[in-house]
Amino acid sequence: MSDTDTIAIPLAGEANGTESFEVTFNNNDTNRKCGSCTLCCKLLPVQDIGKKANTRCRHQSAAKGCKVYHQPEAGFPFSCAVWSCQWLTESSTARLQRPDRSGYVIDNAPDLIRTTDSVTGATIDEILVLQVWVDPARPNAWRDPALGQWIAAKGLPAIIRFGSAKGFVVFPPALSPTGKWFIHTDGEMNTKSKTGSHLLDRIAGYE
Repeated sequence: MSDTDTIAIPLAGEANGTESFEVTFNNNDTNRKCGSCTLCCKLLPVQDIGKKANTRCRHQSAAKGCKVYHQPEAGFPFSCAVWSCQWLTESSTARLQRPDRSGYVIDNAPDLIRTTDSVTGATIDEILVLQVWVDPARPNAWRDPALGQWIAAKGLPAIIRFGSAKGFVVFPPALSPTGKWFIHTDGEMNTKSKTGSHLLDRIAGYE
């Protein structure tokens, strides 16, 4: 895998094609450092080691961060090795604060949301979305104006996640019929997903 990969994501339903999403895996363009920030270690689930969202990772250390960082022989999860938050790697997040200061982590991987037929359950459409994991202790952190501007500039909706199965979707003005921010609330998300992400389910071959 290169430092920056463009991933072609197949979409079902009316989309019936693929959409490309660029993922950056290093901080060469930003020269930013995690420093004392370990918010991703708390907020994100890690399937490799059975860690649930919003729980402390067993490898997490207040003094050191990750005790097994880039040490696969010591148990460093592969999914962590290929993951970075967008604040760390994306130059477009320059106006955002470090995650431990902002209260949210922007995932470098997108997800899919689906519209389904209420009678048959069949997928009508799939939409590629950004993922923002919000610290439940700071539930209004997602209202950061700089984050809103970043989402709008990306031109994609975003899942505001408070865990693997709780959150809502925000649509920027350009994607809303009213020309204003639109919030689609849904108390339970991805309840039929094995990994908590429809996109990861597809990549892992569960779909």
